[in-house]
Amino acid sequence: MRKFSTIFILMIALLLLAACGGNNSQANTPTQSAGNDSGEEIMDTGGEPATCTAQAQALPDLVRETDFPTGALEDYSITVVMYSDFACEACATMGEVIATAMQLYPNDIRVVYRFFPVLHGDNDNGVVAAKAAEAAGLQGKFWEMHNLLFTTRETWVDMPSSDFANFVWTNVSELGLDMEQFNEDVNSDAINEQIAADYNEALNYAEEPPVVLVNGSATPIYISTVGDFFVWLETLMIPYGRHIKDQQFSECPPMTVDPGKDYTATLHTEKGDVVLALYPDVAPMAVNSFVFLAENDYYDNTPFYAVIEGFVVQAGDPSGTGWGTPGYLFGLETSPDLTFERPYMVAMANSGQDTSNSQFFINFSPLTYLNGKYTIFGEVLDGVDVLKSLTSRDPEKNPLIPFNDYILDVTIEEK
Repeated sequence: MRKFSTIFILMIALLLLAACGGNNSQANTPTQSAGNDSGEEIMDTGGEPATCTAQAQALPDLVRETDFPTGALEDYSITVVMYSDFACEACATMGEVIATAMQLYPNDIRVVYRFFPVLHGDNDNGVVAAKAAEAAGLQGKFWEMHNLLFTTRETWVDMPSSDFANFVWTNVSELGLDMEQFNEDVNSDAINEQIAADYNEALNYAEEPPVVLVNGSATPIYISTVGDFFVWLETLMIPYGRHIKDQQFSECPPMTVDPGKDYTATLHTEKGDVVLALYPDVAPMAVNSFVFLAENDYYDNTPFYAVIEGFVVQAGDPSGTGWGTPGYLFGLETSPDLTFERPYMVAMANSGQDTSNSQFFINFSPLTYLNGKYTIFGEVLDGVDVLKSLTSRDPEKNPLIPFNDYILDVTIEEK
């Protein structure tokens, strides 16, 4: 009974042959910035009233019924899907990295392991290990087998296949598994097909393991070290996930601003205050949203995540990624009386028609090519020196650069 079916090798060879037709597409990471050119021409609205639509962002649910997820299962910020091979040295290293990330962020990270076996001629130990882990998973012991296989990898990776089968069998009994059920599962067509299907998917991203996806996004090209990977998680992926979980509203704010009144907003920062005049008579939807968010502390302790000399300073996303929204979007409000002919206008960022939300920017110089494309809802009355003192940060050039300056809170005055 201590045999792994040799039929599996022929079956997976046939299935993997079919898998070689996979495409090379990768999931895209969402972006939004003041200067984002979505390819969609945004025209002057000519005074047409803007409308608001509740549109909460959601974390992708990447776990399948056939997966064995671990970590933060209910209230996760990110899902890490790792396509890996138990016999692969780089995979073992990446597994340690993911394990460390889970220790650092136990309440944020959910992990899924899928199979990306490397076929090494006569040595199929990696394939056999994958079968053993999947069979153990069917008895609720996937991660126990996963950890066992990786921690003992150097012991078994070059064993003759028959010796490795005996090695696995001995350890299966120590894990307290039903031996008869394990033997039946490990040689089943269902497990063979599952491994082959995982392999097929993995080929969409790379030719060999490991492959790591975070919330469906492949590790970007600017990640070149383990340190970069952790900064990527800390600066972008986890903050965005937390934002989606905790910092969105389920409906558009009620319209409370009075277009006949004067409103000012003061951005309090560690470097001083920036006072803004708001224009509800021209942009009532944008001003109403800004006031609503300020009064609900949405902007408290949020970074100036883009500070680009001669261009703009941008803020208004609690995640600091430029991807977050408050859970609703609204349309464009423009007027020929408010343009970017002069600096220090306050405008809503967007990524296309009807996508204004919480993010706003202030231009450092005249940017006439932005006229009619972004809602200007105010301008700077005082604090230009504070804006000029903010530390430069260009997330397009270096997405991992740390934040230096924050909006501590925003106060609104109505007259």
